[in-house]
Amino acid sequence: MAYTLINTKAGTFGSGGGTTGTVDTSGADFLVVVVNYHSSFTGATPLSDSKGNSWTLMRSEVASPDTVRVYWCTPGSNVGTGHTFSTTTGFSNIFAYAFSGSRTASSPADQQNGGNANAASVASGSITPSANDCLVISAYGGFNPGAAPTITTGGSGFTVPTGFSIATGTSEAGASAYKIQTTASAENTTWTSTSSVWSASIIVSFLPPTAVASSDGNFLMFM
Repeated sequence: MAYTLINTKAGTFGSGGGTTGTVDTSGADFLVVVVNYHSSFTGATPLSDSKGNSWTLMRSEVASPDTVRVYWCTPGSNVGTGHTFSTTTGFSNIFAYAFSGSRTASSPADQQNGGNANAASVASGSITPSANDCLVISAYGGFNPGAAPTITTGGSGFTVPTGFSIATGTSEAGASAYKIQTTASAENTTWTSTSSVWSASIIVSFLPPTAVASSDGNFLMFM
């Protein structure tokens, strides 16, 4: 069994944060949400959702004044119609993914890396997932770059869902993309905008359900 995308949703907000529109997450057993925001307007709750899920922060990368974060959860039955995602952080974006086919028996979190730069382009750094069929998420957050960022290097096989690349306006600029690998191999994405600004990028991977730890904990076995 491999990861399958069920649905996606994006939202962009002003100084008080906000809530995305509704999305149907029925059938999903794994959720990933990217949040990027202006660090000076941090609210009490970087991420919550209308189904009451508990979120795990996997990676945070700061390129002052912008912060980008990747959260995940295994929602159990807390999915369905009318699902929304919220943040109280200011000048922010949310990029929410719903997948089926996750490694629900234990944490699916695998590899992670991140980078930041005061430049037009920022690289996430390299990761090599620990198993075949992993889910890889790349994310970007930047301060007023003037245009929506795009993946210019290392983006082969990545998909940017509709609305997942947002230019400056009421929010910081943000973007996210996903890839479901078939064979484990190194990934290092570079996001590029039209001007040199402080920006940050993150790349993470999640294990499929067929990857299980060995009894001595020293390596992974593949079933």
